[in-house]
Amino acid sequence: MKKASVSSLFVVVLTMLLAISVAQPVSAQSASIPSMGSIPYFRYPVTGIGEGVSYEIGSLKHTGPDLYAIDFSYKYEGIDVYPTLPGRVVWVGYEKDYGWTVVIRHWDDNKWDKKYYSIYAHLTGSNLPKLWDIVDGTRPIGKMGKSGNGGNGVVHLHFAVRSSDKVYDGLTALYGKSGSVIVTPAFNVRKYLH
Repeated sequence: MKKASVSSLFVVVLTMLLAISVAQPVSAQSASIPSMGSIPYFRYPVTGIGEGVSYEIGSLKHTGPDLYAIDFSYKYEGIDVYPTLPGRVVWVGYEKDYGWTVVIRHWDDNKWDKKYYSIYAHLTGSNLPKLWDIVDGTRPIGKMGKSGNGGNGVVHLHFAVRSSDKVYDGLTALYGKSGSVIVTPAFNVRKYLH
């Protein structure tokens, strides 16, 4: 009898510990993200690559802060889009060219030499996070769509990463510019995606 109650107690404690670890989101600063030197590895923002989801790099339309942007496409709207790293939402809303867009700032001043800004554009507008939300990478931040003039009516996710030594929010984080000065230059995320 004693042996049965000890194993039952062990199961209860283990279940409680698992419930606590699942219920608590990973904060942007404490997330254990592998890195390459002082640059983190970034996760693909969509799943299903090679299984219907394709991507295009090197578009002539991508210039300035979007120079290294990647367009992920699919035939239907609604594929979940995930943050490439944990971080804080610093802009969310509708912009005429980008359509429904989310911008997330990622930082870890103890490991990375820069702050990174990821841009997710042409979303459907449903299930978007709220401004200042902390996202942990385990839950979608939107759905692939075709919103905005720059979407040209094609279902796709415009994904770009920019970097800076400074913290920016709002439209400066979205456009990567303060006036005509680029403050968050394009970051070539391609070799750090996994």
